[in-house]
Amino acid sequence: MNPKVITSTDLRVKTRDIIEGAKFNGQHYIVETFRKPMVAIIGIKEYERLMALDASLSHASQSDPGQDKDPSDRTALDTE
Repeated sequence: MNPKVITSTDLRVKTRDIIEGAKFNGQHYIVETFRKPMVAIIGIKEYERLMALDASLSHASQSDPGQDKDPSDRTALDTE
């Protein structure tokens, strides 16, 4: 679903509708102030999914970088 771009004034006036759209309909919102994107609004389930994905990616990037190394990638210095 493409995000709906709204202004901060829209957010102030239609807060309940926007929250319900994010929660019940999966709508994404980008809130702009002076035509610059400031925040995104998404439902809590999607937020939790994104946080779990971020945590798993962070954990994977912190694993030992040498364990994924292919033994055939050895340089001449490695074999001496």
